[in-house]
Amino acid sequence: LSSLLADYKTFMAEMKTLLLPGLELCRRSKRATPEGLAFLEARLHLLSSYCSSVAFYLLLKIDGVSVKSHPVIERLVEVRGLLAKMAPLDKRMRPELEALLGDAQ
Repeated sequence: LSSLLADYKTFMAEMKTLLLPGLELCRRSKRATPEGLAFLEARLHLLSSYCSSVAFYLLLKIDGVSVKSHPVIERLVEVRGLLAKMAPLDKRMRPELEALLGDAQ
C-alpha cells in the first residue's frame, strides 16, 4: 500500500511539473517532433490512468471491498507493465524535456 501511495505522489508530481507544461510548450514550439509529442501524450495518459486506478483501489479498500479478484488490480499491473516497457525511452527523453522546460523559464 505504501508503494502505491509513493507511486501516486511521484506520478502526480511528474504530470503537474513535467508532462503538462512540457506538452503545452511542445505544442507551441516548432522544435517538437510528432514522435516526441506522441511520447509525452502516451506517458501522460498512462500516468493518469495509473493514478486513477490507485485512487479507485484506495476507495475500495476504505469501503472494505475485497480487491483480491477485482479488475482494478489487473489494470494496475497492466499499466505498470506498460510504464516499465516505456522506461528506456523515458530515460532518454526526460533530460531533453527538462532542458526544454528550463530554457523556457
